Amino acid sequence: VCVSKSAMDSFVTSFPELKDKCNYCYNFNPSNEIIDKSKELYNVYNRDNVDLLLFTACRFSKEKGLPRAIRAIASLRENGYKLKWYIAGDGAEKENMLHEIKKHSLQNDIIMLGMKSNPYPYMREADMLFISSYHEAAPMVVDEAKIVGVPIFSTNIPVIREKVSEDTGYICQNSEEGIYLGLKEIMDKPEELIKFR
Repeated sequence: VCVSKSAMDSFVTSFPELKDKCNYCYNFNPSNEIIDKSKELYNVYNRDNVDLLLFTACRFSKEKGLPRAIRAIASLRENGYKLKWYIAGDGAEKENMLHEIKKHSLQNDIIMLGMKSNPYPYMREADMLFISSYHEAAPMVVDEAKIVGVPIFSTNIPVIREKVSEDTGYICQNSEEGIYLGLKEIMDKPEELIKFR
């Protein structure tokens, strides 16, 4: 039993002889608990001079594509776009991320929150959940964002196409340029964000 249809399809590609023995089932989420936790804190962000506020909760690993997202945000800032990105989590890529943030002087624009036992208030109050991954199996954070009513902005990976519709979020090309162009489009058309919300 795989965690998503795309994960099952990938598995079956590698082991076609097991096709008839495979199925998939998405993760279950305690919706009421997530909603209650999302209301434990309010006004978690400083929104001064910000047109788009992004939130990510993840393990800091290479497949998450975080350094390329930092570079895309640096390019947006250089072109006058006002956005902030708050990131909850930790992991092996932390030092690389801190280096990229410092290299592009983004310490005031990309804020590392560390590990959060309750990330849901940050998720609920963000403009969008931001996923910059190269690939994923079935990120539970997508469903959690839907539960608290937050639109999703993600790179184009198979599982995201299963879980995010044009009503619930924006899917960009799976590249640094794709992230840049997608976020730019969202900020150029703020009415799109209202529609997603």
